[in-house]
Order: sequence, then structure tokens, then C-alpha cells
Amino acid sequence: MAYSPLVPNANNTVGSDLTAMQENFSLLESAQVVDEGTTADGDYIRYENGWQICTIYPVTLTEQNNELLRYDWTFPQSFISEVQTMPFLDSATASYSNLLRNIPNNLTGIKGTSSGGIIAWYDISVTTGATIDNCGAIAIGRWK
Repeated sequence: MAYSPLVPNANNTVGSDLTAMQENFSLLESAQVVDEGTTADGDYIRYENGWQICTIYPVTLTEQNNELLRYDWTFPQSFISEVQTMPFLDSATASYSNLLRNIPNNLTGIKGTSSGGIIAWYDISVTTGATIDNCGAIAIGRWK
């Protein structure tokens, strides 16, 4: 199967995304790294075949308008087109404040631009001043 730009997809199940992501990652097995680095906005790896992986960890999601918690991520290096961010939460070390529920089960990545994405947690229980720390994200796409 060829690379799918629709993976990860917030509408997919985790199992669907993992299977498709394995196929996407297989394209990197024989690719040579041509550039990698760290900026204030996270880490990146660029491959000679045009693929790029960006990651960020840890970040804190903060309450916005009593409806969601979010972190606006500027990628450490731009992609040539929009990509989907795939968020994660370090459940062993994460802490929550001002939440009515302490289980962030609605963590999602929002499709962003070529230069940035959004990590968000939606819930009806978001209160003023709520935060979730030790979140992160990965974005995979083309840089050339």
C-alpha cells in the first residue's frame, strides 16, 4: 500500500491508524537521514526521499473558552502541505488541574497548516484555568 496523507485521522480508531501508520513508516526503512535537529518548537528528522517527522514533548494544554484545552504547535520545520498531528499523553506522569474528570479521553490532533497544528482535548467538563501537562504530538509528511 502507498503512503496515505489521511493517517493519522481523528475519525479513525487507534487500530486503524496503527495499521496504516506501519505502512507509512515502511517507506522510511531504507531512507537516509539528511537533516535532523531540535528547536524550541520540538524535534525533526528529514529523509532524502522527502519525508519528515516532527515531534514535541512535553507541552501543557490550557483551557480556552471553557470548551477545550489546547496547545498551538508551530512545527520545528515546515511541511510542503498540511498534515494531521497525532497527539499523545504520558499517562504515567500527566497531571490535571481544574477538570471535573481526570481522564483525558478526548485527546485529538487537529489538521493544521504546513507550518503548525493543534493538540486539543474536548470535553463538557472543561473549567476555567484547566490544564493537562505532559502531552506531546507527532506529525509526519513531506518536506520536499
